[in-house]
Amino acid sequence: MARPTPPASSPLLRAVHRLGAFFAPYGARIALVVLLALGTSGLAALEPLFYKQVFDAVSVGGDGAGRALLFIAVLVVLLLAREMLLALLDCSMWRVRLAVTSDLLRETVGRLHSLPLLHHREETVGALTTKIERGISGSVTAFSDAVLHVLPSIVYLTVSAAIMFRLEWRLSLVVLFFAPIPAIIGARAANEQTTRERKLMKRWMALFGRLNEVLSGIAVVKSFVREEDEKRRFLGGVEDANAIVAQGIMTDASTNATKGAVMAIARVTAIAVGSYLVMEREISLGTLVAFLGYVSGVFQPVQSLTGMYQSLCKGTVSVEAVTSILDAHDSLRDSPDARDVGPLTGAVRFEHVRFEYRPGVPVLRDVSFTVEPGQMIALVGASGGGKSTLMALLQRLYDPTRGRILVDGLDLRDVKQGCLRKQIAVVLQDGWLFDDSIRDNISFGRPEATFAEVEAAARAANAHEFIMRLPAGYDTKIGERGGKLSGGERQRIAIARALLKNAPILVLDEATSALDAESEDAVREALSRLTKGRTTFVIAHRLTTVTEADSIVVFEAGTIVEQGSHEELLRAGGRYAGLVRRQSRGLFLAA
Repeated sequence: MARPTPPASSPLLRAVHRLGAFFAPYGARIALVVLLALGTSGLAALEPLFYKQVFDAVSVGGDGAGRALLFIAVLVVLLLAREMLLALLDCSMWRVRLAVTSDLLRETVGRLHSLPLLHHREETVGALTTKIERGISGSVTAFSDAVLHVLPSIVYLTVSAAIMFRLEWRLSLVVLFFAPIPAIIGARAANEQTTRERKLMKRWMALFGRLNEVLSGIAVVKSFVREEDEKRRFLGGVEDANAIVAQGIMTDASTNATKGAVMAIARVTAIAVGSYLVMEREISLGTLVAFLGYVSGVFQPVQSLTGMYQSLCKGTVSVEAVTSILDAHDSLRDSPDARDVGPLTGAVRFEHVRFEYRPGVPVLRDVSFTVEPGQMIALVGASGGGKSTLMALLQRLYDPTRGRILVDGLDLRDVKQGCLRKQIAVVLQDGWLFDDSIRDNISFGRPEATFAEVEAAARAANAHEFIMRLPAGYDTKIGERGGKLSGGERQRIAIARALLKNAPILVLDEATSALDAESEDAVREALSRLTKGRTTFVIAHRLTTVTEADSIVVFEAGTIVEQGSHEELLRAGGRYAGLVRRQSRGLFLAA
């Protein structure tokens, strides 16, 4: 089958082609907008003709005053009708803009949620939010203006030129001599404006990417007394961006001034030539007045079309920002053959798994082991050994570079990602919470859970008592990332959230690391009950928390160096036994 012909290579045409797909569903609304715009253009084209009638009636004297008043009355009605159409036009255009904006937000935000973690590692949160906010706003503004102005401007320009030639062809030639010049000036400036917008987009992305990091890590910034340094860095970046804007303003101002000067010269020339023709009685005063009205009628659409072209050129930068998200490669997209599966038993097998974040730099090397349903497996070893990465692969947040992972005998790539992840509950070392109520945070994985189920999970995680001491209990808002709670409290809420999900596979990544000894004992007791019948992976550096695991897998530099029960590994006297001895002597094991 022949491949479809790709859109033209011009960035502007590619942008129009891509964004046009979002405007296409609203063809009927856009048609109404164009009709209203044509109506306002038509009424505007009639206005100078009434000026002619008024001034011609006044100039003849006698009963001409009555005719002049009649035409003035008609002119008032015409102007009021145009204003009403403009109001309807504005409302109709905004409805289209809001609809297209919503569609773009739905697509881009949905796309961001579906893209693999590897994509999010490559761009900061601030850069992505800048792309969405500025990209969508700039795209919709540029292209809705184009929809609004193209056809009406062409029609208005055509009608005005035709009427001008009918009124006085010599004056028309004078004006039309000047008409293309502003368009040429504007078109020449468009390339510079596009380059400037592209540079600004990169600056703002970098600037707000850093600001997001600083605000997220404000405790670290304050601890190292770097507030003033970060403020200077941000304000310096703003000044650099503003310098680009200021230079652009000067360029745009000089461009607009040049275009304005050309139009002024055209008007003055028309006045001079027209006045001579009036004095020679070759045209009437009303004809000259009407003609001068049409001079603006010619230059306004020319200006509008030129400005529209410039806006579209700048808008291509916004479209590029949006499409960089929409077109991002999704290496983890579900295959057409991927399927939903019923409740898993929790049998997991890793077969010769290798993984690289960067080509040639393996994080995991030939990892193979099997986990039976209901077993508890502890993953231990120094930081950077690949334990958390292996659990990310189990959730299919990444795909192995080589090898495969099977759950209940199925390759993860043959299972739909949503179905897989619903059956894996996770508690990370830094239990991420949302700026919402405690109840909503616990039920995040099961929004349909009853309050009794939420409370039961909280009790099991030893969180119920401290929750009830809070001002609004389970309805207490806990701030961004749970900032209103202590570290141990946040961790217990995260544990309750994982317990409520009631998944057949449980991943605990340093799940008890932030708890004091008393809370840890209570949670470990609860976990020992709740992990029965579930396949549980425990990542831990405090080895006292993994002694009861069915099997302990020891990692070093991305490779399994030992595997066995606590007693078996102690008897072997290898790497694990050495770690236990170091911890039992009170030495610090790097996390």
